Amino acid sequence: MATRVARPTDKANVESHVNIAYRRIYARVRKETFYSIDELNARILQLLDELNNRPMQGKSLTRMERFTQQEKPLLQPLATTTFEIKHRKEFTVNPTYHVQIIEDRHFYSIPYQYVNNKAVMVYTTSEVEIYVDNERIATHRRNYTEGGYSTLEEHMPEHHKAYMRSRKYNAAYYLKQDAYIGPNTLQVIKQLLESKIFIQQSYTSCLGIIRLAGKYEASRVEAACKRANAIHNAYYKSIKSILERNLDMMDDIDMASQKPLPKHENIRGAEMYS
Repeated sequence: MATRVARPTDKANVESHVNIAYRRIYARVRKETFYSIDELNARILQLLDELNNRPMQGKSLTRMERFTQQEKPLLQPLATTTFEIKHRKEFTVNPTYHVQIIEDRHFYSIPYQYVNNKAVMVYTTSEVEIYVDNERIATHRRNYTEGGYSTLEEHMPEHHKAYMRSRKYNAAYYLKQDAYIGPNTLQVIKQLLESKIFIQQSYTSCLGIIRLAGKYEASRVEAACKRANAIHNAYYKSIKSILERNLDMMDDIDMASQKPLPKHENIRGAEMYS
């Protein structure tokens, strides 16, 4: 029967060094008086330097000389970037050529040529990497926009690229048209274009607002958009309702101009708290 040979550990060595530091540093400062942490730390560093430059018992070198000659040449440079925990996810690339980080509900694109391939996603707090057969095929900056997509054009098949180019043209068209109506209308259009996962879903609303400018005066549409922005309800149906009910022609409600509450014996004034 094989027996396991016990190997010496560094435990005794570590305890020995702790005992040396205790005698050479703590024992000397315990009876001294310090008036700040900085003053105490400066004294500890002074005694530590003395200890490291003191010849070791039974050896010709000091601890500093031993470190400089024997250990320092073997040290590797410190990392230039902050350490980040890496998470790993194995998956099969689906036909949409995107993979999701579940906790963020955000999708990242993969070159479409790898659809149906086994892949591995490795991600940190700042970066997302995708590997197939240990080869990195995609990298993204991590995005925490819930429900969003990080899609690189070079990952898309040709017919998707053409579709994206037409999509950009359409978005530019709507922004240009509504810029003529006014800044509030332009702000509404920008919000609509950014509110959908797929930008095409907002085109109907954008076109509807342009058509409202043909039915009503442009100044009224601009006023309606201003009112919709103010109440955080900048949608086509809301703007249409404002115009149909002539709310765009009403004066803005100024909360600061409202009359104060009337005097009443049960209402305390500022003088009660002076």
